[in-house]
Amino acid sequence: SRFLCGRGLSAGAIDAREFLVADGRVGNASCLPGPTRVRARSLFDRLFEAGKLPVVTGFIGQDMEGRTTTLGRGGSDLTATLLGEALSADLVEIWTDADGIMSADPRRVKDAVSIKEITFKEAIELSNFGAKVMYSRALTASLRSGIPVAVRNTFNPTAAGTLIKADSEEKSFSVTLKEGTQVITVFNPEMIGTS
Repeated sequence: SRFLCGRGLSAGAIDAREFLVADGRVGNASCLPGPTRVRARSLFDRLFEAGKLPVVTGFIGQDMEGRTTTLGRGGSDLTATLLGEALSADLVEIWTDADGIMSADPRRVKDAVSIKEITFKEAIELSNFGAKVMYSRALTASLRSGIPVAVRNTFNPTAAGTLIKADSEEKSFSVTLKEGTQVITVFNPEMIGTS
């Protein structure tokens, strides 16, 4: 916020504990959307009316008793989507180190390309099976609210990135890898047709 103020903008630092209400599971807390929405609207309405640009911390919240709790892996992205939901935003932007969700891990596949558009369900599925650009928990609030999420690259801001939304006409394909996992398939021809 000081950097932005130094550039002539009216900005203010906001501790997410001021609005984000979660359960007490430190390291993997879940947001309580109702109380979070009430607190966020009250706080941010005042800031916006005063012309302040809020700069918000990520990954922390407060339980109903006022104790600090943490959201765990992907918590900053989760904070952004929860805030987007609470404020009924038109779009949530997540800035990361990749050109969006890729067709494969670019560290393993040199000609991997950015996926232009994908559904929440597809993005959550990719995340659950090894894609690291977005964490599935961070998409839960957007899935619930229907607010689209744009994944953009901080180091390549001109790249189009990926738009994650409820429905998409785009046909997208991606390959993921989840190491340390094995699948065992059992097949017995004598079981075919039995219940």
